[in-house]
Amino acid sequence: MCIRDSVQVEVSINFGVDFTNDGVEFVFEAEASVDAVTPSVVIAGVHGQVVTVTGNHFRNSKELSCRFGAKDTVRALYASSSMVSCTIPLLFAGHLTLSVANDGTHRTSQEGRLWVLNSAGTLKIFPSAGPTTGGTAVTVLGSHNLLKIVGQFCFFGNTQAAIQTVSSDTLVCIAPSSLEARSVDFTLEGLERLEDQKLRFRFYTVPAVSSIQPKSGSKYGGTIVQLTGSNFLAEGLHCRIGTEDAPVKYTSSSRIHCSIPASTPRALGPVCVEISQNDGSDFTATCNLFTFEKDPTVTSMRPTVGIADTSGQVVTVLGQHFVETNELS
Repeated sequence: MCIRDSVQVEVSINFGVDFTNDGVEFVFEAEASVDAVTPSVVIAGVHGQVVTVTGNHFRNSKELSCRFGAKDTVRALYASSSMVSCTIPLLFAGHLTLSVANDGTHRTSQEGRLWVLNSAGTLKIFPSAGPTTGGTAVTVLGSHNLLKIVGQFCFFGNTQAAIQTVSSDTLVCIAPSSLEARSVDFTLEGLERLEDQKLRFRFYTVPAVSSIQPKSGSKYGGTIVQLTGSNFLAEGLHCRIGTEDAPVKYTSSSRIHCSIPASTPRALGPVCVEISQNDGSDFTATCNLFTFEKDPTVTSMRPTVGIADTSGQVVTVLGQHFVETNELS
């Protein structure tokens, strides 16, 4: 159920002395959030594919919509406050986010993920990489005619794993652990002799984040956070701050930078900073804390006059929301 509150909106044209009394309401409501998208894989350039989106606080409105990536928006069909469905537009192959807006404008900060593949004529797997610790859920997509001849196992190199059937054209295999970072052949039982159906899966060493700087920033975003650690890779790199994806810049195997997007105010307090090396399928779980804070404000300073070309003069700054940190400046 959506949590809603309303206020009346009136206007004045004489500096606030007299206001209209029309009783027009503006409604504040809980922000919609996306938990999952089903199916999470669709085919590029195919009309009429429908995805079901589950989450919270969806509202049955004329403006209810889904947005695929940064700009493709379509009307959503309301099922309940926790489920909507959307017919996807024609999309190019790639990895997209999916968000929902109750009013057609304000998108969910908690988004779902959608894979768009070029073809189902051959096998596709995603992600195609995972940590050496194993446990990555690898989705296999192929045509029904291809997958119906598959046996009970998939193979990561010489290591077999049981296949979980999701649908007639979708399978899931859980990647095993690996003693070292390496790339191996990936195939399915029954398709071993089909060379064009052999894919590659890459095991990578789990990245480690040892520190982040700064450790706090504005609740409105805009802060660039430097992560220091080891085993960072440019390929497949994603950054997550709280529940939000953050644009990330790879600098070296020991340093990356995550940019917190500017947005409406976030809840104050700490959130976990995590990274992924396989396009957001598996994230670290070290929870380096970043704290969203109120912006500092300056109300006055004293003295307000200083002597030119004289170093060492001290001014006292008065205001609000100053925090004692190493970065205070």
